[in-house]
Amino acid sequence: QRDVYESTALLVTHRLQDAFTLATHIFNLKKHQMERIEGNGDDPNTTIMVMTNQGIVFRGSLVELLRSQDAYIKEYLA
Repeated sequence: QRDVYESTALLVTHRLQDAFTLATHIFNLKKHQMERIEGNGDDPNTTIMVMTNQGIVFRGSLVELLRSQDAYIKEYLA
């Protein structure tokens, strides 16, 4: 959806691998395959949010998520 129609996409998931794939890959319509994007997940058009019952605990890029020192985020990524 996001890459084929160049539209905003919202993915809600508890699967980290899905969020990581969306942040680091695009679908090349001409080749009909996924391709890694430049920047190793530091795409300015992709924002990752992590939520708990209390609300949003993280909002930023994949790189910022991986560098987060927040205890909840570190445990979630472990």
